[in-house]
Amino acid sequence: MAKLIVLFVVAFVDMVGLVMILPLLPFYATSFGATAAVVGVLVSAFSLAQLAFAPIWGRFSDRYGRRPVILIGLAITAVAYVVFGLADTILVLLVSRVIQGMGGGTIGVVQAYVADVSPPEERTKSLGWLSERLRALVPWWVQRSAPSWSRLAADGLPGLPPRH
Repeated sequence: MAKLIVLFVVAFVDMVGLVMILPLLPFYATSFGATAAVVGVLVSAFSLAQLAFAPIWGRFSDRYGRRPVILIGLAITAVAYVVFGLADTILVLLVSRVIQGMGGGTIGVVQAYVADVSPPEERTKSLGWLSERLRALVPWWVQRSAPSWSRLAADGLPGLPPRH
């Protein structure tokens, strides 16, 4: 159970970083003159990088071990947050989002590690526990209103009509 808590903390760090940055990103990007389309690219860059790098992290974790890959992913994520905080152009924001996605691609490795350290009869329960704990981090009102959050953020962006 102790290893599961450590893995939960790792996944928590990834989730908190994402949940903290996503609501601020449209406002931060528009302060640099980004259009709504550019904000969309910035938001999607994370997921695209995560999608592209998840299989690479999986191969690395099979070859070099889960722990080193998870630690490297956390270090990459930390660097990305520093770059994000120091960004002064839209291009640097985009680079930081891609780097964040690269580091966030290790969530599959965390899940694989949970499967590795759990006895076969407890594996499903452990993966469910991890998934539910991460879902519990996101407040219920965010989960229920997720589709409207993007529109709410977009209301203040230039080029889009206000919502009535």
